[in-house]
Amino acid sequence: MSGETNTGAVSLTHDGTALGQYLRVTWSGTALALAGATDREAGTLEDPVLSGALVASVLPMGIAPRRKFIASQAIAKGAAVYPGASGKVTDVQAGTTDLIGWATEAVSGDGSVVDVLHHNSRIMS
Repeated sequence: MSGETNTGAVSLTHDGTALGQYLRVTWSGTALALAGATDREAGTLEDPVLSGALVASVLPMGIAPRRKFIASQAIAKGAAVYPGASGKVTDVQAGTTDLIGWATEAVSGDGSVVDVLHHNSRIMS
């Protein structure tokens, strides 16, 4: 990926559940959880979280105008990107889910890392 380096990640307490790098996360009680297709994410994981880990590095929304996400399917360059299930992103809008941004590159399928230029309405206040 070309472009900006993500900076501004914060360490947050976690319940020890293993989670993958670049997935969208939200709060579930006092622990981080994967964001669903209709959840507004708190941020994305900067690094994988190993089982048993009590701290996770999260890049909060609004920190970087571009960031990496995990795709749930193939996405074309320039496609609109929306929240997907299990913390991933997709180019298919589910109901009233908000636009996250636009893919700056094409990716081949589920599990691919996609670079996304954020839509400014996704920044949490």
